[in-house]
Amino acid sequence: MIKKLKMFYLINLVFWISSCSQSISLSEFCETRACSVKFLITNFSQNNLSARTIAPSELTETDLLNNYSFKLIGVSGRKRFEKDVVLTNTHSFFEDIDYGTWQFTLIAYNNDGNVLSGTEILTLDSVGTTVSFTLSAIGLEGNGTIDVNFTLNDSDITKIGDGLFSVGLYKYGTDVLITGSEKSWNLADGSKNFTYNMDEMSAGCYLLKASLSGGNLSSGSMVFWEDIIYIEPTRISSQQIILPQLIFLPTAPKISEVKYEESSFSDNFVVSILWNHAFNSEKYEIQIASKNSDEEIPLNDSDWENLISVKEGNFSQDEWVDINFEKELNTESSYVLRICSKNSIGSSNWVYYENILTKENL
Repeated sequence: MIKKLKMFYLINLVFWISSCSQSISLSEFCETRACSVKFLITNFSQNNLSARTIAPSELTETDLLNNYSFKLIGVSGRKRFEKDVVLTNTHSFFEDIDYGTWQFTLIAYNNDGNVLSGTEILTLDSVGTTVSFTLSAIGLEGNGTIDVNFTLNDSDITKIGDGLFSVGLYKYGTDVLITGSEKSWNLADGSKNFTYNMDEMSAGCYLLKASLSGGNLSSGSMVFWEDIIYIEPTRISSQQIILPQLIFLPTAPKISEVKYEESSFSDNFVVSILWNHAFNSEKYEIQIASKNSDEEIPLNDSDWENLISVKEGNFSQDEWVDINFEKELNTESSYVLRICSKNSIGSSNWVYYENILTKENL
């Protein structure tokens, strides 16, 4: 019995000593599994934006180092830390971090909130590890400001007359107008400079669109300029936009009068037409086609295959334009006339003369 008790105590003593030994060894192991990590900012470029994209001005290295504070957040499983850090002139700092897989986030901030951040995930398992950050405003929450100035061309203001210049903000990718973001100015006031300003806008990517409506333009609104705009927390997205001279599709001319008669010099059939000048037109095209007298005036291009005459030119506003074509007229033949205005962008809709031209009407 005594031998059994001695054996029991001896076994428990060995187990206790073994447990203590393992506990001490594990503690010592954990204390040695840490290393000094170098944290480095390698890219101060916020968004790699195109030249046309509107965004806050790039923060320089001097701006960041002198006017912003930095904090480092690390997460590894249940471990988490957050601490303020000070960058050196080489945009770096050192921290002792336990080995393991970590997510590190470096944030640049000021009194108004977070401005830039960068996140990297990596496994620390050796000495001499460097974590490199690219700082960006993408994904950060907060509000920013839009301050964009538009300058219209003087000749466009004259062309449009009593119209409206409007600017609105649209959610990128959905083309949905942000409620309350549209602003309009009447061009009849004579100004050519317009400032679009919006405060407390949620950070993100948007489309800024400018449109014209009313005045000498045809009915409806025409969007003639748009660009991507990034709004970043606590910052101002500003730009001076000098709009190029605008060229619109011309409006359709309005026929005032049509005369037709036989030429006194030949057997030609002469048609003279007078119309009102169309807005923003550079030239006009006039067509005459033959048709059966019992048909209605055709409105489809396919019905104008039997062209008798085509005349195109830069005619003045109030002059008679004579169209001559060599074709023997007979009582069975009828003719129809249409006109459209053109410029370098395209053509207006065709305007059809309401009467059918026949020899009986000469």
